[in-house]
Amino acid sequence: MKRLVVAVVAALLTVVIAPPASAVTNTRIPSAVRFQPSSKTLQALVVTSTSWTSTYATVTTWERSSASAAWTKRASGSGRLGYNGLAVSRLQNSGKTPAGKYGLTKVLTPTRLSGVTLPQFVYDPGHWWPIDPLDKVSYNVLQRRDSSDRWRTSEAERLTDYKSQYSPAIVINYNLPWTDSAGVRHYADTTKGGAIFLHNNGSGATAGCVSIPADRMDNIARWLNPAKTPAIIIGEDDWLKTA
Repeated sequence: MKRLVVAVVAALLTVVIAPPASAVTNTRIPSAVRFQPSSKTLQALVVTSTSWTSTYATVTTWERSSASAAWTKRASGSGRLGYNGLAVSRLQNSGKTPAGKYGLTKVLTPTRLSGVTLPQFVYDPGHWWPIDPLDKVSYNVLQRRDSSDRWRTSEAERLTDYKSQYSPAIVINYNLPWTDSAGVRHYADTTKGGAIFLHNNGSGATAGCVSIPADRMDNIARWLNPAKTPAIIIGEDDWLKTA
């Protein structure tokens, strides 16, 4: 009888202690512990620098097979940041790259690219990316210039002027306008700047974007898969490693 009681108690303890199969914790990327990627995010770029003022970075690609799987490092290489480094709370014209976690959902390119599964936008000389604080409607939104537009070309980038760097460029979803579940449109914050992309290296530091060598940019553009909800995580080394 005693043996039976012990066996029953042991079985009950096993049931209570064992976690349910659905409660598996989403693993974190070792170099980006501060940020817990969405369970849908299976691809990530981690951009780290040795200090907040550095204009140089290491850009590492990570991937996992499911939300409960461990992250696997794919490749790592050099990159450039804004000419004034990084900032958690970025301001327009600060020359800083925004630290944080952002989605990657669109490719800008002068010609359609084969093997790229992210949505592509093929731009021409009529396409601009305004960040004019005087016009919140167009702020940080791709536009085609029209005589009725209120935004100033002096406060915008004509994409073809940066063709060598934006061939292609991937939009980093920083300070973009958005629509909530009730269908209400929310504009971008006109103090925080925009036109933040992942793109080919130029001659030096950027104005706030992240840049990498052109051959690696092509590889990453073809690797990213919208079905894997890719994200980019940016920050100073020690800050990113602290939860």
